[in-house]
Amino acid sequence: MLPVASQAHKAIVMKIIGANAEDPLLRLFIHVAILAALYYSSSNHILRISRQLRLSRIPKKKRKRPLDTRTLMEFRLLRMMVIPVLLSLLLHNKTAAWGSKLYLNAIFLLLNGVILFLPNLLPTGNKDARSMSALEGLLIGIGGSVSVLPGVSAVGGAVSVASACGADRTFALTLTYLMQMVLTIGLIV
Repeated sequence: MLPVASQAHKAIVMKIIGANAEDPLLRLFIHVAILAALYYSSSNHILRISRQLRLSRIPKKKRKRPLDTRTLMEFRLLRMMVIPVLLSLLLHNKTAAWGSKLYLNAIFLLLNGVILFLPNLLPTGNKDARSMSALEGLLIGIGGSVSVLPGVSAVGGAVSVASACGADRTFALTLTYLMQMVLTIGLIV
């Protein structure tokens, strides 16, 4: 997946072809397709997290293999990232009408470009879940929650904030996909 703002691009294409972008069935199909793509790209990671969560419920003396603490810390970080994303779902209905205004889409797409470019000016980091704090997880979630604006990418915003916090970009992208799944499920509901 590319860090593009799907809401803005959908509104622009709908204006060009003259279709009604507010069709609820069309929005549902788009969100289900996005969810399927996100699940396909991160299904191995989801399975690894669920295995470790099940294993962590078994008492230490009865476990046959040690816990993967890195995966459990990734889950803790993911929970912190999801908090602002869930709060942003409350604002989604208020900002959805902005998507029909092409000048706002242009402004927010420009903002998205700036958000995506700024981490290139920073040195690359190598942090993963073991060295990131809960506050950094919240900041990454806030970066992803700016996607309620119709031209800003959730993936791009979260990965950019994670890069600014010093996270490895592949690690940040993996966790961002998982965070985006939560956001997409909320939009489907």
